Amino acid sequence: MDVRPLVLALVAVTAGCGGLAGPDRETPTLTPAPVPEQGDGGGLVATGVAADGSIDAGRLARAHARAVENESYAFRSARGTTSTRANRTAPTSLQRTLSVEGPHSYHYWTDRRLARIDGRLRFLANYSEYADDGVGYVRYTTGAESGVTYRPISGATPNRFVSLATEPIRRHLALEDADVTAIRRDGQRYYEVEKARDQLVTGEPVENYTVTALIRPDGFVRSLSVSYVDPEQQRRAFRRFEYADVGETTVERPEWVSDARASIDSDGEDGPNATLGDGVTDGSDRRFAG
Repeated sequence: MDVRPLVLALVAVTAGCGGLAGPDRETPTLTPAPVPEQGDGGGLVATGVAADGSIDAGRLARAHARAVENESYAFRSARGTTSTRANRTAPTSLQRTLSVEGPHSYHYWTDRRLARIDGRLRFLANYSEYADDGVGYVRYTTGAESGVTYRPISGATPNRFVSLATEPIRRHLALEDADVTAIRRDGQRYYEVEKARDQLVTGEPVENYTVTALIRPDGFVRSLSVSYVDPEQQRRAFRRFEYADVGETTVERPEWVSDARASIDSDGEDGPNATLGDGVTDGSDRRFAG
């Protein structure tokens, strides 16, 4: 199957990685509106977001999770680094897309994933998941020495991917004195939050750190963008996610699902394509920390 990252202007998954691939993506033009001095909840303009720019990131993350639960949407994210050295090394990046039609219908893709399979940590390339009515299939490769692997997956639900948004919300939006601007987007009120800092949440000093988020009053974080320069590691890092087509997304079955079904039926439950279940877990890669 060809890699099919999500183009947010469309409902279906199509080819191409889009504008999230690097740190120089343009910021859309926004129409500012005054922020009310007092809002619901004693100064809150959105769940977890106060008019004075202080943000309860934990409360905001929980509100975001509730907002996307049982909703249809198109999500994509990117994170990575580029070297600031004179003899620059190749940039590194991690791409993810997720199309969700309902609580049991979705298509997820990432260019690579660190996973535990049969007790061993392995990098899986071109990793895809598709599920419909809770019946799910996985497709990936593990390197030049092997071809494509297909496996069934049990308990398939898109809610387990919510941390792709809530983790960076908790990490990067625990702010004080952020700039908050009320805007309208697609006929709805949002709040644009911006903040410049000189260190990570871990206390490590960085340069040119900026974070921008677009937040709906109910706590739905439509987009988040972070970038900074790490002078010690001599790298420029970025991280972004965004949602589109909320309430309008449909998911089409990928062509590879027919091959997956045939391969699994041929191998049987005891063959090399046995169910992953909880044996596949996301790992971490410090190249994309921050």
